[in-house]
Amino acid sequence: MNLSLEISAAENLICEKLEVYLSDIFRGITIDSHGTEHHRRVWKYAKDMMEYREVSGAVSDSSFPLKLLIASYLHDSGMAINTGPDHGKLSRTFCEKFLIENRLDPSLFTDMLEAVENHDKKDYSSTEVRTLLFDILTVSDDLDALGYTGIYRYIEIYIMRENPYSELGSLISANVTGRFKNLEKKFGHLPSFIARVRPRLDIITGFFEKYNIRSKTYKFGSGDPEGYCGVAEIIGSGVNSNKSIENLIYSSVESNDRVISWFFGELNRELS
Repeated sequence: MNLSLEISAAENLICEKLEVYLSDIFRGITIDSHGTEHHRRVWKYAKDMMEYREVSGAVSDSSFPLKLLIASYLHDSGMAINTGPDHGKLSRTFCEKFLIENRLDPSLFTDMLEAVENHDKKDYSSTEVRTLLFDILTVSDDLDALGYTGIYRYIEIYIMRENPYSELGSLISANVTGRFKNLEKKFGHLPSFIARVRPRLDIITGFFEKYNIRSKTYKFGSGDPEGYCGVAEIIGSGVNSNKSIENLIYSSVESNDRVISWFFGELNRELS
């Protein structure tokens, strides 16, 4: 089996349809942390994972790239309705509907549907769905939770889930640690891969280490955002006013506050 050809065939067959389908799901909804761009990036990470010889050598099913493509594009589709950690069930429903609409038999995609439904069990305790497809999907999703993009994504969704600003740093740090341990557990046999992503881990852990220190004395809600905690307040204001990530970057990258200007500048460069 030529995996590269199967990947191209899957993209040519269904990628445009997935783009349209996902755009329709999120129409009128601003959730930059889990919208269309997130799903595109997860698919990119998934393709990168399949390029490693140790990973590609374990792929024996010619339908694997198609399943992984659909899962990458729709795993967080349920967030359009439910932003809670149990959104995977709704994502599975959207996947099943997509398969039926495109004359694909859902009974042949059970492993993909299970992976989508359970992908956000961040204690990683689920064993019944531990397949290569599940592992690549969850690790690809985890990769988009690192770096400056990860900082933005975490803050946005945790605020949408009504977590207090004072607790964001500790909550996010614990989740990031769990994600990276999962990543090392599944693909630690690829040292070049781990070395490649570790700098993005250092970015997000370093940010929230400083956030945790500042948050002990920071006066949230003063109307004058400053520093690391101010970054969170600006992202929170975007959530409350339904502003896009582009609008927040544009209005904050020239801030007089050094940390705010630095963060949104780096976020803009990473997303570009």
